[in-house]
Amino acid sequence: MKFFAIGDGHKRVSLPDRYETEITPDGTSIFWAPENDGDIPIRVSVLTIESKDKNENEAAFWAVIHKANREKNEPTVVDDKAIFQQREFLKEENEVNYFYEIGMGNCLIVVSVSVEEKIEQSADFQKVRDEVDAMIATIEQREDDHPFICELPGSDFDEIAEAVEELLPTGLKDSSWDSLQKHYDESLQNQNLQLAGKVGLTFGEMIKKDIPGFNWYLTIDDWGCARSLNFEESGISIFPENMIIKRVDDDHAIDLKEFASDTIETVEEILRTQ
Repeated sequence: MKFFAIGDGHKRVSLPDRYETEITPDGTSIFWAPENDGDIPIRVSVLTIESKDKNENEAAFWAVIHKANREKNEPTVVDDKAIFQQREFLKEENEVNYFYEIGMGNCLIVVSVSVEEKIEQSADFQKVRDEVDAMIATIEQREDDHPFICELPGSDFDEIAEAVEELLPTGLKDSSWDSLQKHYDESLQNQNLQLAGKVGLTFGEMIKKDIPGFNWYLTIDDWGCARSLNFEESGISIFPENMIIKRVDDDHAIDLKEFASDTIETVEEILRTQ
């Protein structure tokens, strides 16, 4: 199973490994299975309900209960979640929309899945519906001091690949350090944090080339969200993009190749002691 961040990242869901994700400009998370050609996407949005009562911490939970009662539809309550589900037929689009509202504390999670009416009874769609039900049960809120490690959206991988192509057009090679160093020095001289971010992503890819056990993830913790390289199941994470941006922002001259070597040495030392 894979973990995926939703909303502001401090909530997550899990779905089978076959799923991939993307995030729209309005913050909606879209999940799809490439084997279905993306024809049955799952859309998830997260809203916060502000209550007049500042002490109210279950506003969304009760909002879903009351809506279900108004619709004369029995809500489902599972642990700390109230769930209301309905089916809509969209005549103009000739589509069927399965719509779920999940109240969890003061957060309203909206899930929708739409398909053409003619494939509503197909095995593929029934499988997706079952996976949506299972996904809803996995929704969880991040607790303080407990980081979430989630899958990166596809656009993030595109951004990493574009950074490498722009800064190192001949590819990731042992001889590429000199070229990457020049880009770092330029970002330092001009205090160009955008360029520093690209250097950081490429720096991460250079480390990943030398230690294939590293993979990119999204790490969410008390400090916010950041792209990280995580080493297998060891619990070891490094943050190449942030590492480089911070040093440029601090006006700190470094030797990238030496910095990478020190980072790898530290990782290997930790692995030896585990």
